[in-house]
Amino acid sequence: MSSHMAEIPVASSNATTARARRLRPMALILTVPLLLTAMLVGQAKYTQLDLFSLASVSYVEPSAADVKAKKARPAQFPGWLAALNGKPVSIRGYMMPYDSSATTVSEFMLVSTSPANGCCFAPPTGLTGWVLVKMKPKAVAYTSTDEIGIYGTLSVSEEFDEAGFVSSVFRIVADRVDSEPAPRK
Repeated sequence: MSSHMAEIPVASSNATTARARRLRPMALILTVPLLLTAMLVGQAKYTQLDLFSLASVSYVEPSAADVKAKKARPAQFPGWLAALNGKPVSIRGYMMPYDSSATTVSEFMLVSTSPANGCCFAPPTGLTGWVLVKMKPKAVAYTSTDEIGIYGTLSVSEEFDEAGFVSSVFRIVADRVDSEPAPRK
């Protein structure tokens, strides 16, 4: 067999004529650029999420006694979500910064509805209804009414504040924020 061809076994109804079929290099020549283009565009490497799916996850906060005793708890997140921990994701939503008077932000909550249309003092639907976003490279311009797309690495775990309360369960260290939102599923 020539070094530039790979053999692929193929089932045959006639055992005496069953042979390996050769894959021509042309198929690879056409396929590789398409894969590289998808990777370079950046969309292929991000798993798309949506805030409504995250908000539907059942989550029970630990009791104060469990937190104080540092008692181990059973897994709080479904397998599909736990599998995304540490993986690149894209998600769309609205910025809800801690300081709404700021013109740029490096950390904010991503919520499913515009803060301009709802209460700006509390995140909706408990701890699973929003994602804490921390910008990796630099701060971004704050927008209160435009839907945005976030691209970054997801963390799925309980994060505790100094007082021992759960402060977040979903976090993204964002590589970039697009004013043009991530495409919907």
